[in-house]
Amino acid sequence: MRSLLTVGLVTIGLGLFMLVSLPTWVQAQTNGFSSGSSRNHSNRPSSPNSPVRNPLVSEGIAAHSAGNYQAAVVIWQQLLALEPDNDIAYNNLGNALLELEQPSEAERAYRSAIALDPTDATSYYNLGNALASQGNVEDAISAYQDALRLDPNDASAHYNLGYWLAERNQTAAAIAAYREAMRLDPYDADTYYNLGILLSEQAQLGEAEVVFRKVLLLAPDHVDNYYYLGTVLINQNRMKEAETLFREAIQHLPYNASLYYHLAVVLDRQGHLEASAQAYQQAVRLGLSI
Repeated sequence: MRSLLTVGLVTIGLGLFMLVSLPTWVQAQTNGFSSGSSRNHSNRPSSPNSPVRNPLVSEGIAAHSAGNYQAAVVIWQQLLALEPDNDIAYNNLGNALLELEQPSEAERAYRSAIALDPTDATSYYNLGNALASQGNVEDAISAYQDALRLDPNDASAHYNLGYWLAERNQTAAAIAAYREAMRLDPYDADTYYNLGILLSEQAQLGEAEVVFRKVLLLAPDHVDNYYYLGTVLINQNRMKEAETLFREAIQHLPYNASLYYHLAVVLDRQGHLEASAQAYQQAVRLGLSI
């Protein structure tokens, strides 16, 4: 799906929760679909708002934008040696450190930024990403909540809050966070997709279907979304619709073995044994492994 946003670098999969009891060979192919990544606000460094800007600022932004994060770290450290009260420089230093997968060092930089300006929502968001990337999810959740108290209209903060609340099995709160992220950014496929997963886990199949179909419009090549939407249809015994869905998915992704596999399952459920066997054989030819 989409790349991480600017200002966590963590990707954790959510296994597919099957609401019907499928055979073991079906479950082997449906477990382990992944949710969208948590978001990262640190890719585009910020510029201080002072009327006279140190030339190091432009150099740091240019280095970061070019992906030269080590050089960016050196530049921001040089600027902080000259301007130790520059909270934005600390934020940008943390951003570069996080890109270099040094989250504990990034955390220290973000905390320094917060100490200098405790009203900046971005610093708390960044801190949340650094904490999450260290596995400190509870504190990350608190940091995202702090960010949202300061800026309740940050869709990415709501998204990350929902993501990590879901990881802590706080499903109702995660759903609420995703709903708010969806309201603020109605064109983000990852938000709909992750929300759909949680709704399907809660057996809210009607709304889950609506959400997954929205993903189809926004990201028609999102293969895992076809699996989840197909499962929602199967769980409602709407086998013909599930068959149609998987056939449409194969038109988009004709070399995906798992799509043929799921088509085989649905055909088998309808008693179309010969067609099911053909779909399964195609899945094997494409590299299906169980």
